Amino acid sequence: SIESDLKRDDANSHVVCILNADKLLDQALRDRGLPGKTMAERMKQYQGKWTNGNGIWAAHKIRNRLAHEPDARIDYERARQALIAYKQALKDVGAI
Repeated sequence: SIESDLKRDDANSHVVCILNADKLLDQALRDRGLPGKTMAERMKQYQGKWTNGNGIWAAHKIRNRLAHEPDARIDYERARQALIAYKQALKDVGAI
């Protein structure tokens, strides 16, 4: 449903979808018992098992920028690419 919420002409949807995809992946990592105080620490525990490690780290960095910088924005194409990385990461951990 996150993918279907991404709308080309709705900049707010770009942000919301990235934040929701990141939360979903973090929950999947927690559900698998990966240790760490932060999502990045949990992601590091899965290092070497990501199909697209660079892509998921880039997507998570985008999320951090969107969450912590009030004026941060992301265009549709970058949001779409980040969602592709999140989807693959969710497949990698067996969540989908």
